[in-house]
Amino acid sequence: EIAVNPEGGGGITIDPKEPEGGYLPGTQVTLTATASHDFEFYKWTGDVSGKELVQTFTMDEDKKATANFTQKENLSAAWWFRKIGPWAGGVIVIGLLSLLIIRRIRIRKRIPKVSAPCPLFLLSKCSYYRQIDTDRR
Repeated sequence: EIAVNPEGGGGITIDPKEPEGGYLPGTQVTLTATASHDFEFYKWTGDVSGKELVQTFTMDEDKKATANFTQKENLSAAWWFRKIGPWAGGVIVIGLLSLLIIRRIRIRKRIPKVSAPCPLFLLSKCSYYRQIDTDRR
């Protein structure tokens, strides 16, 4: 008997297919687990165990095998929020804002101050920096 957990998580291929009267003792049987779109194979449980997709065993009695699948987690913003928690998200936002503020302060300290813009501002280094300073406000 074979089963899939959860239902719709994937499928199982049996080789060779079970004959009408059942397998003869000593027959080698191979089970292959195949995951559905948003699932991945986790492990086999029952009389067959292991984490390999393909399991081969010898039939000596009736066997039960269940292919267990887990749903894939996509890397969306909601997934990250669940993983790192709401407190960590706040820490990250505060950290990024702090970096932006520090960067702004460091840029302002490097800009030379001029009392009046130069008439040839394109050729003047201090007018050029002054122009950048006004654009960032």
